[in-house]
Amino acid sequence: MTYGIFVSVELKDYKNIVSSQLPSEEEIIASWGDTVDNPIVTISCTTFNQEAYIEDAIISFLRQKTEFPYEILVHDDASTDKTKEIILRYELLYPKIVKPLYQSVNQYSQGKKPSLINLKRANGKYIALCEGDDFWVDSNKLSIQVNVLERNMDIDLCFTEALCGKSFDDGIIFTRLNPITDSRVSFENVLTADGGLMPTASLMFRRSKTKLIEQVTEGNPPVVDYFLQVATSFPNGAIFIPQVTCFYRVNSIGSWSVRSKHEGLDETFKNLVSYISCVVAFKDKLGLEDDFDDLLNIKVLSRIDKAARKAFIMGSFCTFKRILKLRIGGYPNIKFQLIFLRGVSNSKFLFDMARFAYRIRRGLYILVIRRHSR
Repeated sequence: MTYGIFVSVELKDYKNIVSSQLPSEEEIIASWGDTVDNPIVTISCTTFNQEAYIEDAIISFLRQKTEFPYEILVHDDASTDKTKEIILRYELLYPKIVKPLYQSVNQYSQGKKPSLINLKRANGKYIALCEGDDFWVDSNKLSIQVNVLERNMDIDLCFTEALCGKSFDDGIIFTRLNPITDSRVSFENVLTADGGLMPTASLMFRRSKTKLIEQVTEGNPPVVDYFLQVATSFPNGAIFIPQVTCFYRVNSIGSWSVRSKHEGLDETFKNLVSYISCVVAFKDKLGLEDDFDDLLNIKVLSRIDKAARKAFIMGSFCTFKRILKLRIGGYPNIKFQLIFLRGVSNSKFLFDMARFAYRIRRGLYILVIRRHSR
């Protein structure tokens, strides 16, 4: 396998790049030749109420140095702050490159995923992702990743390292891979990682995989990232490029991670059911062998454990029972182990949970409560 030659900007020089003058649309297009209307890469960016961040993202896209055309598709999910105005300003300055979609009704609140909506608009051979609160720190990111995928036709997905933090100055390198030994990541490893293996802002994949992405997300999962990674890495895995190309903001305004922290138990239960149905379904969609059953069992049980723990701590016996009684198609005889750590109250509620566990222990689920002494 050959990566080709990487000509990348050092991170210490990134602030100098940002402070330099942004190229005009004519200057960007001048290096593309006669193929302006046929983008090689689609940059897909989704945003909602991210007026503090979206400009950083768009500027980092426009600073990409390529010899091929690219398009920037920004999906604004009916922002109520100044996000739309910022996007519009760049749309007017770069009308041949920046192509926004302004929603009048928030699609996320309607149960739709903005990232999937935006993918349907893509025209490029490859798609690069970056949410509106993140940005790229390498002006050669697109060129590097296109080069990798062009040289490895059996692989449909590649990703890189990322900086992670609240601001660029306090960012730390985010990676869970060994740069020396993990240049190729197997499909099995992607399947077990639950979306946390690859920084979303670093992803690039072939547009030919969008149909499969749609199929594995038909159950409307709470988060698309994991299922997108599974679909695009099937069947031969992904290529990891040991190089920092992007910045991931932690707990930023408008991000899914922040919104999910405030969701109620009904929403938690709904998201759990959606997640389980998608995991169960993609085994058939991808034609996976039965050898993957144990692996998928572990993933499903991990999610059930997390949701049940939340319901227990919040004192909702009703939701707790609903979660335990979930019957998962295709996964018979599941044993459910829920462990509560130090700090759980020894109130009557805990006794009720134990009594309930005793009543159902002959059924599909087994509940184990371990209470640590203070």
